[in-house]
Amino acid sequence: MGIFAANKGSPSGRPPQATRSIGGWIIDHKIGQGGFGTVYLGYKDLPDNRGKLRAAVKVINSDLRAQPDYEGHVARFMAEFQILRQLDNPNCARVLDADIKAARPWMATQFVAGDSLSEELGHDGPIVGDLWWFLARDVLRGLNEAHQKNIVHRDIKPQNIMRGSRGSVLIDFGIAKMAGNPNLTGQGSPMTPAFASPEQLEGRELSPASDIFSLGHTLLFSSTGRYGFKSESLQSLVSGILTSDPDVRGVPTDIAKFIQHMMTKNPVSRPSARDALEVCELRLSGSGKSREAFQPAKKDGRSPAQRGVGNIRIFTPKAAGIDPVSFRQQVKKIKPVIAPKGPKANRPLQGTIRDWKDVEMDVVNFLIKAGKSQFVLPFASKIAREVYFQGFFDSEGRCTLEAVSNEYLENKISDNQHEAMLNLGWEPPTEGLSNYIKFLGFDDSKKTRIGKLIVESLRAGYLEQPAALMIDAG
Repeated sequence: MGIFAANKGSPSGRPPQATRSIGGWIIDHKIGQGGFGTVYLGYKDLPDNRGKLRAAVKVINSDLRAQPDYEGHVARFMAEFQILRQLDNPNCARVLDADIKAARPWMATQFVAGDSLSEELGHDGPIVGDLWWFLARDVLRGLNEAHQKNIVHRDIKPQNIMRGSRGSVLIDFGIAKMAGNPNLTGQGSPMTPAFASPEQLEGRELSPASDIFSLGHTLLFSSTGRYGFKSESLQSLVSGILTSDPDVRGVPTDIAKFIQHMMTKNPVSRPSARDALEVCELRLSGSGKSREAFQPAKKDGRSPAQRGVGNIRIFTPKAAGIDPVSFRQQVKKIKPVIAPKGPKANRPLQGTIRDWKDVEMDVVNFLIKAGKSQFVLPFASKIAREVYFQGFFDSEGRCTLEAVSNEYLENKISDNQHEAMLNLGWEPPTEGLSNYIKFLGFDDSKKTRIGKLIVESLRAGYLEQPAALMIDAG
């Protein structure tokens, strides 16, 4: 399982009393569990009342201690820690703290509030257009960092890519190995066959090129929502990986060529992570459009096209055939205006929101319609062109809420606005969290309370007064 587990609840919701504090990290609740480890959301108070530093705290399951190969589990945990501490890249899992020699070994890594790529695809369907290229770019940035340090991940798949508001993060280096390691083969090693490379399935020696194939298949799955080979059974899927070319029907030409290159059967013929990353960056910068591989994708029949910033996917309400929970609510637009100066300064502003209760109700209605575990609520104004409130409900009803300003925003919020956000209980951006974040308990996770918090945050933290706001419906 990933050490950046999504913010999903557990049957009990909270760990046993004995694990309320792990290595100085105060444990809030369980966010994931697998056969090897359990992950809790933990925090430490930052000095000078600067909020809390959150982390995903992973511990080896206590029931493994009775197994004869327990020392092997500890050795695997140590290997994962040694690999992760070499990585210093925002698109890779990053260690914040650890004690592998503790009675119950543990490791704290940066917490990403979000869904895995697998969960996102289940919520919102395939990723298209520039958002697909952003995904590929982010993962390749992390993978290039790993490959530059001779680390082979060996288990790239949608479940091991976390989708935070500021970028995708490659997680779970639990079975990663150093290139050149005599044990670096697919023979008898853990793997996910559906996304394994041909050489991994055949038990041959692995190189960074194995990760490139797995990422190519992951990206193809992200573009289409299906495997790249016949998948009536695992046997037919594995057979296709070994013998067939990937099925890229319906994939835009530039993306299809990019994927096919990554999924070449011969590892030597695949691009390096650095070369593939260069393709993505050129494509997103627009400077590579004259080359065939970077020709703009033809319209693929989806209407309307997705648009967004980074990982944020926004749909207009008119999109056909997509679950309405992904849509922004269609509401009346209020044209932003500039406050008059001089004698007219005290006059009412035409277009300025005067009854914020109406806005609050619009937000609550949106949240009721959203219903599922993930939502994105975008706003636009003259001052803050794009502000997103992104939330994740766990299975028990708790909500993790992020206030996300456009990273390209020219006008940063003022010190007074920053203080206003802190007064509303938002935790400030830290090294581990790039946006304001709020972890809501059961009572505060009620949609009416979230609606009120969002409106208060808009008024106090993001909009100058008098505030002119519109809920942008696309």
